[in-house]
Amino acid sequence: MKFYLLSVALLVTIALAKKEKADKTFLKKQQSILKLTWRLSQANDDVEQAEISQNYNPLDNLTSYSNPDTVQTLFEAVNSGEYKARGEIFNLFAEEDRKQAVELFEVLHFAKEWDLFYKTAVFARDRVNEGQFYYAFMTAVLHRNEGFVLPPPYEVFPHLFTNSDVIRQAYKAKMTQTPTIIPMNFTGTIRNPEQRVSYFGEDIGLNAHHSHWHADFPFWWDSDKYGGPKDRQGELFWYTHHQLTVRFDAERLSNGLQEVEELQWDKPILEGFVPKATYKNGQEFPSRPDNMIFQDLPHITVTDMKHYELRIRDGIAAGFLKDKEHNAISLNNSDGIDILGKAMESSADSINPNYYGSIHNMAHVFLSKVTDPKNKYGLAPGVMEHFETATRDPAFFRLHKYMDFLFKEHKDYLVPYTREEIDFPGVRVDRFEVKTIIDKADRNNLVTYFDTDHIDLANAMDTSETAKDVEIKAQVSRLTHIPFNYEIEVSANSAATAVARVFLMVKNNWYGEEMKIEEAGWGAMELDKFSVKLFSGLNTINRSSVESSVVLNERKGYKQLLAAVEDALEDRGEYFVDKQQRHCGLPRGLLIPKGTSEGMAFRLFVIFTDYEKDIHADSFKSGRDSPHSYCGILGDKYPDKRPLGFPFDRKIQSWELFETENMKDIEITIKHKSLSKVDFSPEEISQIKSTWSVIRSDPTGNGVTLYLNWFQSLPETQKQFKRFSNITREQLSTNEAFRTQATATITRLDDIISSIDHPTEFCTKMKKLAGDHKFRDANTKNFRDMTNIFVEVIRKLTGKTLFTPAANSGWKKVFARLIEKIEEETSFTHGHIAKVQLTPDEMIAIKRNWEVIHQDLTGNGMDMYLHWFAAFPHMQKVFKKFAQVPRDQLKTNDAFKAQATVTLHWIDDMIEAIDSPSDMAAVMKRLGRMHQTRHTNIYDFREMVKRIQEVIGTKVGEGYTPAAESGWTKLFAKLVENIGDGLSEKH
Repeated sequence: MKFYLLSVALLVTIALAKKEKADKTFLKKQQSILKLTWRLSQANDDVEQAEISQNYNPLDNLTSYSNPDTVQTLFEAVNSGEYKARGEIFNLFAEEDRKQAVELFEVLHFAKEWDLFYKTAVFARDRVNEGQFYYAFMTAVLHRNEGFVLPPPYEVFPHLFTNSDVIRQAYKAKMTQTPTIIPMNFTGTIRNPEQRVSYFGEDIGLNAHHSHWHADFPFWWDSDKYGGPKDRQGELFWYTHHQLTVRFDAERLSNGLQEVEELQWDKPILEGFVPKATYKNGQEFPSRPDNMIFQDLPHITVTDMKHYELRIRDGIAAGFLKDKEHNAISLNNSDGIDILGKAMESSADSINPNYYGSIHNMAHVFLSKVTDPKNKYGLAPGVMEHFETATRDPAFFRLHKYMDFLFKEHKDYLVPYTREEIDFPGVRVDRFEVKTIIDKADRNNLVTYFDTDHIDLANAMDTSETAKDVEIKAQVSRLTHIPFNYEIEVSANSAATAVARVFLMVKNNWYGEEMKIEEAGWGAMELDKFSVKLFSGLNTINRSSVESSVVLNERKGYKQLLAAVEDALEDRGEYFVDKQQRHCGLPRGLLIPKGTSEGMAFRLFVIFTDYEKDIHADSFKSGRDSPHSYCGILGDKYPDKRPLGFPFDRKIQSWELFETENMKDIEITIKHKSLSKVDFSPEEISQIKSTWSVIRSDPTGNGVTLYLNWFQSLPETQKQFKRFSNITREQLSTNEAFRTQATATITRLDDIISSIDHPTEFCTKMKKLAGDHKFRDANTKNFRDMTNIFVEVIRKLTGKTLFTPAANSGWKKVFARLIEKIEEETSFTHGHIAKVQLTPDEMIAIKRNWEVIHQDLTGNGMDMYLHWFAAFPHMQKVFKKFAQVPRDQLKTNDAFKAQATVTLHWIDDMIEAIDSPSDMAAVMKRLGRMHQTRHTNIYDFREMVKRIQEVIGTKVGEGYTPAAESGWTKLFAKLVENIGDGLSEKH
């Protein structure tokens, strides 16, 4: 008997059950957390926080603190100017900088009561160096485990994630008050082979992941002082960086480059690096020419580093390290890798830091200062002295390849796993396949492409009386992939709970030679780890790549987060809290390597092991859906009892001795598409247009056919539409609400298909459609089922002559992209953003235009409605009071006059609130809620506001300036978005 398991990870289902709706108290705290991170280089402009900063002084409240001596020492030193000044560069690797930041962390960390924590942070924000403040504050917030969300670091400190050219253009746009999107290039040129993989090391999500990992697991963390050790910190240090290194090698092979060479103290650093970036204070990040040689630093020499390495190697060979009392601590057990990792970093829990040194941390400093080791020229810290910027330098991966070889030496000394340690008796993997959401018939072929993302540059520039906020963003290109699903058939002799571990390995080395599992295993990239209940018999498991235990959902920006919180405070939306909220995790787009345009071969591997033996049940449940594979569970045990990387963390003698029935490996291909959006061939575009011309010729009739086919195949889906959920299928064709829904669907798709020649516009419209359904009960499975049926309906309606194989593949790509966008939109659960950002020029232009319209609200309102009805005659039927009135008699109809007047009064309310985004958003949302019981949909509103805008343009004449046009476009786009939210509540 077959059992079908959907979204089988236990931790995901538990997570959904545990997320809680935020109350007002939490929302106010979250709002305060966000405001404390914004414009750190300027005085706090929040009224409440500015007042606290003026009226509260920690030195006057020492008895409130559990560590008053630290508080007194810290703030007396700040007041006397002994601490790092504001505006200077904070460097965590510099001992004095770090000491000061850790002191502030301690003050905040031990202020357990919120009020004390908050007031202390507010006071410190305007007085402590902004870099030190943010690091201490961020680390303290992360370790409170209350579910607070921080804005992404690339918005807090944009200078660290962009380049100087972007910043220069941003300042220019700021001075001219011009909303701007600035394309950002990766460092290097085509003459530099390393530039081929710069998209990986310079990915803003990867940089954020690396910096947040080191904030979750600070190397200075004193276990005795701060509340116990961090579970397996040393092992996680190895594994997280090991995974970055093997991924980097896979990216290099994808781009025709050899695997990265390890760092060597006696040899030149082959690759130079030019960051092309500046700090906020104007100092440049130092560049490094090719072939630089390591030189001694004032406080440590190259020979010291060699000695530390030799002592580590001797300890690995001997099977033990010596602690501070010279006792031998064995490495040849399950804890050995953790001990070794702490010693090599070295963390505060290192077994003997004086003897084994700090290979990792000091190597970062050596690389950073290699061009000015004696500080002769007073250069600023290099990128390797910031966790936010380190991965941008190719030398970062050379360093970690060097360290990875030391870890591998230790792992190779361990006894290989026996079959008994790997096997799960009674469990057999019968089939293992992977399929993208584009075409389920196309097996074991994954697709990557480059998409665009944006960085808000508001924090890169100060505000002033003459240069207010204006929307300025950097546009970055980021690797991503078409989502895919694992399909696994597993036979079990009896019911059991299993842990599935999924890995990806490069099949061929740089020379094109196929690698055996013995060689490829150390380079295994972990893609997922999840639990699954197996029933006796055959189990079919479906698991989506978006559920991976490795990746983090894309971060929401400061303005989005703040708007969501403020909306929830004003009861305009909901905001959910997850106390296991993590900021560490690989960006979703980097789950798999780039591959090649021809297709690159990989081995995909899955193994099932015994959940009861392998998992710390409590921590696994509390971890839920956090990206725990690389980041662990903050404040709890790592869920998996097995060594990280199992079963590929130890030497494999041969596949014959290694292979068991509970595992399976297959060959897959990863192909990189050159287009940044959806890769349609010219023939596919032509066939999509040809077939669509048939469908759009009768939008109502063909829309009805689509929905009837969908409801016939999946009757339960009709219940999602409350306006006709109880209508019999025989009566649906004549039901007005049903026909309106069907027509709107075809008309909306027509708008999308019309832009198929323009990838950016096409995907933007896709995203809007997905966003309109964000808060409805419809899910991606419903959409996937509907689109599969729609493809079949198009085939039947157009016939074999028009519906060619190219048409089939083209339509599947269209709907795959739509589903992908829906999955992206529905993954965000922090409430909806209701505000609209208008420039001062746009606000002024809108107000002046409205003065003209306001002179005759009734007359202008009627003109707008008549313009709408002329374009869409069927919309008059929505208004029952004048549905049958001839159009040439509408202006004398009292009901029509009233409707037109009321509509413009609503717009008048919005314009009156234009200086208060929150008030304006409330007006918009109320308008949406008013239409919950009417037979209207979001497409109708979108078309209506287009006609309103056209009439405004005609009425105001020369007053309809470019600023007016852009302002009205923004305003009405947000109006439609908020109306969509109101309408969606009825579902």
